[in-house]
Amino acid sequence: MNSTEKIQRSTLPEIKVIPVICSWCNTLCDLKKSEVSNGGKITASFGICPKCEKKVKKKICA
Repeated sequence: MNSTEKIQRSTLPEIKVIPVICSWCNTLCDLKKSEVSNGGKITASFGICPKCEKKVKKKICA
């Protein structure tokens, strides 16, 4: 691999797995893939798990 190929590879975005944490019960509810810049750091994303979603819908509709 020559220096040009190394530079091109180092500037390409990476595919990383981002954990999705339920904001209601704080459990890991999903994993999503996302492109991040090379060397970029990832943090957790927040959402709602199916179990908590059902609970919330019951409370709202009741």
